[in-house]
Amino acid sequence: MTMAAGCAFHDGVVLMADSRATWVSAGGEHHFDDRLQKILHLSPKLAVGYAGNVALAGTTVQALRKAIAKNPRLEIPRRMAQELPRVARHFHKREAGARVPQASSVAFVLAGGDRSGKISLWTFRSPEFRAKEIIDSFDVLGTGDVVKHYLGRTFASLRQLPELKA
Repeated sequence: MTMAAGCAFHDGVVLMADSRATWVSAGGEHHFDDRLQKILHLSPKLAVGYAGNVALAGTTVQALRKAIAKNPRLEIPRRMAQELPRVARHFHKREAGARVPQASSVAFVLAGGDRSGKISLWTFRSPEFRAKEIIDSFDVLGTGDVVKHYLGRTFASLRQLPELKA
């Protein structure tokens, strides 16, 4: 089970993910590692979380980091929300050609802040990677989406808390 989630509040976002990677060796033996970082830094104002194919997610994130280095305007969250699907589709098609389609399944959650301080959140699911902006709500990605009901109740109760001012 893998899970990445994002919650968007009026004054910020929360990203969360599990840390387990599982795979089956050529001999059919199941393996796992619980030390995987599934929320990754793209730039000082952008982070991406993922659920699914680790290699495909890693390749996509590396390409996004290189794209930001070449074009710093991609640090603008809305621009990255347009770029991520293009890059993810490219690598997904390449990966899907080499494997069974289910093995190349991956989903991303993107969070970023712009110069005005506005924090935005989007989700993207393979194979189309259509951007879905999350506004004052949440989304859960991956096979761990069984927690969606619990998270929905928790999110609703958090929205009823008074604002905390520093």
